[in-house]
Amino acid sequence: MRKFLVQKITMPVWLIATLVFVIIGIVGSVESNANTGNTSGQTNANTTNQTQKSQKTTSPNSTATATHPPAPTATATHTPVWTVVQTFTGNGDEKTSLFNTPDSWRIVWSCDPSSSFGGQYNLMADVDNPDTTPLDFGAINTICQSSNTTGTTNEYQGGRVYLDVTSEGSWTIQVEVLK
Repeated sequence: MRKFLVQKITMPVWLIATLVFVIIGIVGSVESNANTGNTSGQTNANTTNQTQKSQKTTSPNSTATATHPPAPTATATHTPVWTVVQTFTGNGDEKTSLFNTPDSWRIVWSCDPSSSFGGQYNLMADVDNPDTTPLDFGAINTICQSSNTTGTTNEYQGGRVYLDVTSEGSWTIQVEVLK
């Protein structure tokens, strides 16, 4: 008989302990939701109100669909590169034709020292306005020789201009702008 009583008492203690842990878990969960301002009853009420509002705004023949803003697309950014817009070649002194430039541009020059009898020569170029007034006097002023056959000059004034080249040999001048 004693075995029966022990078994009867042990079983309910185990069951009671399990129920206590379950109740503590539920109470803790409800308190947590109360602290954040959300209970399952409030969430269901909000969802019901939103559903009713969306049903009121749709016509009986239309189907309510969720609209999402379009996903952002990557915009390719263009990195400007120096682009040749004029090329002038010559041998000796020459004035180029008029051309237009922005306020920021550059002159890229090259020369061939073997085109002159002594293997080296002066290469000079001025940037002039149409009325012959200088915009950049001495934009190029170098001696073309085997160790000096190319160069670049940045210009920070633009408009309608021409180049007045003075040289004792052959040369090529390119006008470049950022595009």
